[in-house]
Amino acid sequence: MTPDQLEPRLLSSLTGEPAARGEALDALLGALLAEFAGLSSRCTDGVVILREDLGATSYFAVGTVFMIEDQARQPLAVELALASGGGAVQSGRIRFGVAGDASGGQQRYGRVEKALLASPHETAASLAWATLFERDASGWHQRLLQCEHPGPRY
Repeated sequence: MTPDQLEPRLLSSLTGEPAARGEALDALLGALLAEFAGLSSRCTDGVVILREDLGATSYFAVGTVFMIEDQARQPLAVELALASGGGAVQSGRIRFGVAGDASGGQQRYGRVEKALLASPHETAASLAWATLFERDASGWHQRLLQCEHPGPRY
């Protein structure tokens, strides 16, 4: 399925349990990575939501993504602007992975995870992300990141 086809599943999960949102985010991220990064559509093995804020016209979450290939944990941040009533995504960002992270970075990921739990909005804004997907009126797109300052080191 395409990211646009998976979006209604995510929207309907916003009124359900956090586990359903994790499953919907996992499917959407997998589709984005398959479409834009050339990975398998089942490259992820689940999303665990660490913190989230759900408003009438917005959704914000940070979490952990488990990758199938190497079982590495990667950070995730999701920001969505919803149409009035929550029936559609007007715009959004999904940030994934730490820029320059190598397979030995799992110890460092523990520090990133603690920062996401303690200060989710601030950490999501300042972390040097590896991948950014943006949603606008025409759909989802991958935005290439050019990091002039790498953000905090964890």
